[in-house]
Amino acid sequence: MGPMKSLRHLLSCGLLLLCGAAGTAAEAVPDVAALESKAAAGDRDAICGLARLHIAGQGVARDEAKAMELLKPVAEGGFPRAQSLLGYLLINSKGPLKDEGDGVRWTRLAAEAGEASAQLNLGILHLKGTHGVDKDPVKGGDWLGKAAEQRNLEALKRLVDLYYFGGDGVTRDYAKALTWVQPAAESGDAWAQNVFGTMWEHGQGVALDRKAAQHWYRLAAEQGNAKAMSALGRLYAGGIGISRDPEEAYFWLQWSAFKGEVTARNFLPGFAQGLTDEQMDRVHKRLRDKRVMPIHIPRPILPPEEEAPQPVK
Repeated sequence: MGPMKSLRHLLSCGLLLLCGAAGTAAEAVPDVAALESKAAAGDRDAICGLARLHIAGQGVARDEAKAMELLKPVAEGGFPRAQSLLGYLLINSKGPLKDEGDGVRWTRLAAEAGEASAQLNLGILHLKGTHGVDKDPVKGGDWLGKAAEQRNLEALKRLVDLYYFGGDGVTRDYAKALTWVQPAAESGDAWAQNVFGTMWEHGQGVALDRKAAQHWYRLAAEQGNAKAMSALGRLYAGGIGISRDPEEAYFWLQWSAFKGEVTARNFLPGFAQGLTDEQMDRVHKRLRDKRVMPIHIPRPILPPEEEAPQPVK
Protein backbone atom coordinates (compact mmCIF):
# COMPACT_ATOMS: atom_id res chain seq x y z
CA MET A 1 0.00 0.00 0.00
CA GLY A 2 1.33 3.45 -0.89
CA PRO A 3 1.63 5.99 1.91
CA MET A 4 -1.73 7.57 2.73
CA LYS A 5 -1.10 11.26 3.23
CA SER A 6 -2.29 13.33 6.13
CA LEU A 7 -5.05 15.79 5.31
CA ARG A 8 -3.04 18.63 6.81
CA HIS A 9 -1.64 19.54 3.39
CA LEU A 10 -5.15 19.54 1.90
CA LEU A 11 -7.29 21.13 4.59
CA SER A 12 -7.24 24.89 4.81
CA CYS A 13 -4.20 26.12 6.71
CA GLY A 14 -6.28 28.88 8.28
CA LEU A 15 -9.70 29.17 9.85
CA LEU A 16 -12.78 28.02 8.00
CA LEU A 17 -15.66 30.24 6.97
CA LEU A 18 -18.62 28.05 7.87
CA CYS A 19 -22.22 28.52 8.89
CA GLY A 20 -24.02 26.09 11.15
CA ALA A 21 -23.07 22.79 12.69
CA ALA A 22 -22.65 20.53 9.69
CA GLY A 23 -21.62 23.12 7.09
CA THR A 24 -18.54 22.73 4.95
CA ALA A 25 -16.27 25.28 3.39
CA ALA A 26 -17.82 24.77 -0.05
CA GLU A 27 -21.56 25.33 0.21
CA ALA A 28 -23.92 26.29 -2.62
CA VAL A 29 -24.47 30.03 -2.93
CA PRO A 30 -28.01 30.84 -1.75
CA ASP A 31 -30.49 33.16 -3.43
CA VAL A 32 -29.02 36.59 -2.62
CA ALA A 33 -32.26 38.49 -3.20
CA ALA A 34 -34.16 36.17 -0.87
CA LEU A 35 -31.46 36.51 1.79
CA GLU A 36 -31.51 40.30 1.52
CA SER A 37 -35.30 40.33 1.91
CA LYS A 38 -35.20 38.10 4.99
CA ALA A 39 -32.26 40.00 6.47
CA ALA A 40 -34.12 43.29 6.08
CA ALA A 41 -36.98 41.72 8.05
CA GLY A 42 -34.59 40.89 10.90
CA ASP A 43 -34.03 37.16 10.25
CA ARG A 44 -30.74 36.51 12.07
CA ASP A 45 -29.84 33.41 10.05
CA ALA A 46 -30.36 35.36 6.84
CA ILE A 47 -28.25 38.23 8.18
CA CYS A 48 -25.43 35.76 8.89
CA GLY A 49 -25.83 34.12 5.50
CA LEU A 50 -25.68 37.46 3.72
CA ALA A 51 -22.67 38.59 5.76
CA ARG A 52 -20.88 35.35 4.92
CA LEU A 53 -21.40 36.02 1.21
CA HIS A 54 -19.92 39.51 1.58
CA ILE A 55 -16.91 38.11 3.45
CA ALA A 56 -16.28 35.47 0.78
CA GLY A 57 -17.36 37.50 -2.23
CA GLN A 58 -19.82 34.79 -3.32
CA GLY A 59 -22.70 36.05 -5.42
CA VAL A 60 -22.04 39.60 -4.19
CA ALA A 61 -19.07 41.96 -4.12
CA ARG A 62 -16.55 41.20 -1.39
CA ASP A 63 -17.26 43.86 1.22
CA GLU A 64 -15.88 43.42 4.73
CA ALA A 65 -17.36 46.71 5.94
CA LYS A 66 -20.84 45.61 4.87
CA ALA A 67 -20.34 42.25 6.59
CA MET A 68 -19.29 44.05 9.78
CA GLU A 69 -22.33 46.32 9.56
CA LEU A 70 -24.59 43.29 9.31
CA LEU A 71 -22.92 41.13 11.94
CA LYS A 72 -21.98 43.41 14.82
CA PRO A 73 -25.46 44.29 16.14
CA VAL A 74 -26.57 40.66 15.91
CA ALA A 75 -23.37 39.41 17.57
CA GLU A 76 -23.73 41.99 20.36
CA GLY A 77 -27.30 40.75 20.75
CA GLY A 78 -25.89 37.34 21.69
CA PHE A 79 -26.44 35.33 18.50
CA PRO A 80 -23.60 32.72 18.44
CA ARG A 81 -23.51 32.26 14.67
CA ALA A 82 -23.00 35.98 14.16
CA GLN A 83 -20.33 35.98 16.86
CA SER A 84 -18.50 33.17 15.06
CA LEU A 85 -18.58 34.94 11.71
CA LEU A 86 -17.54 38.23 13.30
CA GLY A 87 -14.60 36.47 14.95
CA TYR A 88 -13.56 35.00 11.62
CA LEU A 89 -13.84 38.39 9.92
CA LEU A 90 -11.76 40.24 12.52
CA ILE A 91 -9.02 37.59 12.54
CA ASN A 92 -8.79 37.21 8.76
CA SER A 93 -9.52 40.72 7.52
CA LYS A 94 -7.05 42.02 4.93
CA GLY A 95 -7.91 45.61 5.71
CA PRO A 96 -8.43 48.07 8.57
CA LEU A 97 -11.02 45.88 10.31
CA LYS A 98 -8.38 43.35 11.34
CA ASP A 99 -8.28 42.87 15.12
CA GLU A 100 -7.02 39.42 16.05
CA GLY A 101 -7.53 39.84 19.79
CA ASP A 102 -11.16 40.86 19.43
CA GLY A 103 -11.66 38.18 16.78
CA VAL A 104 -10.46 35.48 19.13
CA ARG A 105 -12.72 36.89 21.86
CA TRP A 106 -15.81 36.64 19.63
CA THR A 107 -14.80 33.16 18.43
CA ARG A 108 -14.44 31.96 22.02
CA LEU A 109 -17.81 33.47 23.02
CA ALA A 110 -19.51 31.65 20.17
CA ALA A 111 -17.68 28.39 20.89
CA GLU A 112 -18.65 28.49 24.55
CA ALA A 113 -22.26 29.08 23.47
CA GLY A 114 -22.15 25.85 21.44
CA GLU A 115 -21.64 27.19 17.90
CA ALA A 116 -19.93 24.34 15.99
CA SER A 117 -18.18 26.55 13.44
CA ALA A 118 -16.58 28.56 16.25
CA GLN A 119 -15.60 25.41 18.14
CA LEU A 120 -13.91 24.15 14.98
CA ASN A 121 -12.01 27.39 14.49
CA LEU A 122 -11.01 27.67 18.14
CA GLY A 123 -9.71 24.11 17.93
CA ILE A 124 -7.65 25.03 14.87
CA LEU A 125 -6.25 28.09 16.67
CA HIS A 126 -5.11 25.99 19.63
CA LEU A 127 -3.60 23.29 17.41
CA LYS A 128 -1.60 25.83 15.45
CA GLY A 129 -0.90 28.31 18.24
CA THR A 130 -1.58 31.30 15.99
CA HIS A 131 -3.32 34.69 16.24
CA GLY A 132 -2.34 35.11 19.88
CA VAL A 133 -3.82 31.77 21.02
CA ASP A 134 -1.57 29.41 23.00
CA LYS A 135 -0.59 26.22 21.20
CA ASP A 136 -2.27 23.40 23.10
CA PRO A 137 -3.08 20.12 21.27
CA VAL A 138 -5.27 18.94 24.15
CA LYS A 139 -7.45 22.05 24.09
CA GLY A 140 -7.46 21.95 20.29
CA GLY A 141 -8.65 18.35 20.26
CA ASP A 142 -11.28 19.09 22.89
CA TRP A 143 -12.78 21.96 20.89
CA LEU A 144 -12.72 19.95 17.68
CA GLY A 145 -14.46 17.16 19.59
CA LYS A 146 -17.27 19.48 20.64
CA ALA A 147 -17.82 20.49 17.01
CA ALA A 148 -17.55 16.88 15.85
CA GLU A 149 -20.21 15.81 18.34
CA GLN A 150 -22.53 18.09 16.37
CA ARG A 151 -21.47 16.17 13.23
CA ASN A 152 -19.46 19.07 11.82
CA LEU A 153 -17.72 17.28 8.95
CA GLU A 154 -14.58 19.43 8.92
CA ALA A 155 -14.10 18.83 12.64
CA LEU A 156 -14.64 15.09 12.20
CA LYS A 157 -12.02 14.93 9.45
CA ARG A 158 -9.49 16.97 11.39
CA LEU A 159 -9.86 14.67 14.40
CA VAL A 160 -9.40 11.59 12.22
CA ASP A 161 -6.32 13.22 10.73
CA LEU A 162 -5.02 14.22 14.15
CA TYR A 163 -5.29 10.78 15.75
CA TYR A 164 -4.73 8.51 12.76
CA PHE A 165 -1.45 10.14 11.74
CA GLY A 166 -0.37 11.72 15.03
CA GLY A 167 2.18 14.53 15.13
CA ASP A 168 2.03 18.17 16.26
CA GLY A 169 2.27 17.02 19.86
CA VAL A 170 -0.44 14.37 19.50
CA THR A 171 0.28 10.63 19.81
CA ARG A 172 -1.17 8.37 17.13
CA ASP A 173 -4.25 6.67 18.56
CA TYR A 174 -6.27 4.37 16.28
CA ALA A 175 -9.01 3.92 18.89
CA LYS A 176 -9.65 7.67 18.98
CA ALA A 177 -9.40 7.91 15.20
CA LEU A 178 -12.04 5.18 14.95
CA THR A 179 -14.45 7.22 17.08
CA TRP A 180 -14.49 9.98 14.49
CA VAL A 181 -13.80 8.21 11.19
CA GLN A 182 -17.00 6.18 11.16
CA PRO A 183 -19.43 9.13 11.29
CA ALA A 184 -17.26 11.01 8.78
CA ALA A 185 -17.27 8.01 6.43
CA GLU A 186 -20.99 7.43 6.93
CA SER A 187 -21.61 11.07 6.00
CA GLY A 188 -20.27 10.22 2.53
CA ASP A 189 -16.83 11.82 2.67
CA ALA A 190 -14.49 9.92 0.32
CA TRP A 191 -11.27 10.71 2.21
CA ALA A 192 -12.76 9.38 5.46
CA GLN A 193 -14.12 6.32 3.67
CA ASN A 194 -10.64 5.54 2.37
CA VAL A 195 -9.13 5.90 5.85
CA PHE A 196 -11.86 3.66 7.29
CA GLY A 197 -11.18 1.07 4.61
CA THR A 198 -7.47 1.17 5.44
CA MET A 199 -8.20 0.63 9.11
CA TRP A 200 -10.31 -2.43 8.32
CA GLU A 201 -7.74 -3.83 5.89
CA HIS A 202 -4.87 -3.57 8.36
CA GLY A 203 -6.70 -4.10 11.64
CA GLN A 204 -5.98 -0.62 12.94
CA GLY A 205 -8.30 -0.08 15.92
CA VAL A 206 -10.66 -2.76 14.56
CA ALA A 207 -10.46 -6.50 13.87
CA LEU A 208 -8.97 -7.10 10.44
CA ASP A 209 -11.84 -7.52 7.95
CA ARG A 210 -11.11 -7.27 4.24
CA LYS A 211 -14.79 -7.47 3.28
CA ALA A 212 -15.42 -4.35 5.34
CA ALA A 213 -12.32 -2.77 3.77
CA GLN A 214 -13.67 -3.61 0.32
CA HIS A 215 -17.00 -1.95 1.16
CA TRP A 216 -15.47 1.34 2.29
CA TYR A 217 -12.81 1.43 -0.41
CA ARG A 218 -15.48 0.94 -3.04
CA LEU A 219 -17.63 3.77 -1.71
CA ALA A 220 -14.61 6.10 -1.82
CA ALA A 221 -13.44 4.79 -5.20
CA GLU A 222 -16.85 5.40 -6.76
CA GLN A 223 -16.47 9.04 -5.72
CA GLY A 224 -13.12 9.25 -7.52
CA ASN A 225 -10.67 8.78 -4.63
CA ALA A 226 -7.53 7.51 -6.40
CA LYS A 227 -5.96 5.89 -3.34
CA ALA A 228 -9.16 3.96 -2.63
CA MET A 229 -9.26 2.85 -6.28
CA SER A 230 -5.72 1.51 -5.97
CA ALA A 231 -6.44 -0.25 -2.67
CA LEU A 232 -9.64 -1.78 -4.04
CA GLY A 233 -7.75 -3.03 -7.09
CA ARG A 234 -5.13 -4.66 -4.88
CA LEU A 235 -7.82 -6.41 -2.84
CA TYR A 236 -9.44 -7.86 -5.95
CA ALA A 237 -6.01 -8.87 -7.28
CA GLY A 238 -5.03 -10.70 -4.09
CA GLY A 239 -8.35 -12.34 -3.36
CA ILE A 240 -7.50 -12.74 0.34
CA GLY A 241 -10.67 -12.42 2.40
CA ILE A 242 -12.71 -11.49 -0.67
CA SER A 243 -13.38 -13.17 -4.01
CA ARG A 244 -10.50 -12.73 -6.44
CA ASP A 245 -11.54 -10.85 -9.57
CA PRO A 246 -8.67 -10.04 -11.98
CA GLU A 247 -10.78 -7.91 -14.33
CA GLU A 248 -12.22 -5.82 -11.50
CA ALA A 249 -8.71 -5.45 -10.07
CA TYR A 250 -7.37 -4.29 -13.43
CA PHE A 251 -10.28 -1.86 -13.86
CA TRP A 252 -9.68 -0.06 -10.56
CA LEU A 253 -5.89 -0.12 -10.85
CA GLN A 254 -6.07 1.36 -14.35
CA TRP A 255 -8.45 4.10 -13.25
CA SER A 256 -6.27 4.91 -10.24
CA ALA A 257 -3.14 5.01 -12.44
CA PHE A 258 -4.95 7.30 -14.90
CA LYS A 259 -5.52 9.70 -11.98
CA GLY A 260 -1.80 9.62 -11.19
CA GLU A 261 -1.69 7.27 -8.20
CA VAL A 262 1.91 6.01 -8.02
CA THR A 263 1.12 2.75 -6.20
CA ALA A 264 -1.28 1.68 -8.93
CA ARG A 265 1.15 2.67 -11.69
CA ASN A 266 3.86 0.55 -10.08
CA PHE A 267 1.58 -2.43 -9.45
CA LEU A 268 -0.09 -2.53 -12.88
CA PRO A 269 2.64 -3.80 -15.24
CA GLY A 270 3.41 -6.98 -13.31
CA PHE A 271 -0.24 -7.72 -12.55
CA ALA A 272 -1.40 -7.18 -16.12
CA GLN A 273 0.93 -9.87 -17.47
CA GLY A 274 -1.40 -12.47 -15.96
CA LEU A 275 -4.40 -11.20 -17.94
CA THR A 276 -5.45 -12.35 -21.38
CA ASP A 277 -5.85 -9.88 -24.23
CA GLU A 278 -9.60 -10.51 -24.10
CA GLN A 279 -9.77 -9.60 -20.41
CA MET A 280 -7.79 -6.42 -20.97
CA ASP A 281 -9.93 -5.43 -23.95
CA ARG A 282 -13.14 -5.81 -21.92
CA VAL A 283 -11.77 -3.61 -19.15
CA HIS A 284 -10.42 -1.02 -21.61
CA LYS A 285 -13.92 -0.68 -23.07
CA ARG A 286 -15.38 -0.12 -19.59
CA LEU A 287 -12.75 2.52 -18.89
CA ARG A 288 -13.31 4.35 -22.17
CA ASP A 289 -17.04 4.39 -21.46
CA LYS A 290 -16.13 6.41 -18.39
CA ARG A 291 -13.80 8.67 -20.41
CA VAL A 292 -10.72 7.10 -18.84
CA MET A 293 -7.79 6.45 -21.16
CA PRO A 294 -6.16 3.14 -20.19
CA ILE A 295 -2.44 3.14 -19.42
CA HIS A 296 -0.57 1.18 -22.08
CA ILE A 297 0.90 -2.03 -20.70
CA PRO A 298 3.58 -3.57 -22.96
CA ARG A 299 2.99 -7.25 -23.54
CA PRO A 300 5.97 -9.60 -23.43
CA ILE A 301 7.37 -10.63 -26.81
CA LEU A 302 7.22 -14.40 -26.93
CA PRO A 303 9.83 -16.33 -28.90
CA PRO A 304 8.51 -17.99 -32.06
CA GLU A 305 7.46 -21.57 -31.64
CA GLU A 306 9.99 -24.01 -33.00
CA GLU A 307 8.77 -26.23 -35.78
CA ALA A 308 8.63 -29.90 -34.95
CA PRO A 309 11.40 -31.88 -36.69
CA GLN A 310 10.23 -33.60 -39.85
CA PRO A 311 10.65 -37.37 -39.97
CA VAL A 312 13.45 -38.63 -42.19
CA LYS A 313 12.14 -40.36 -45.27
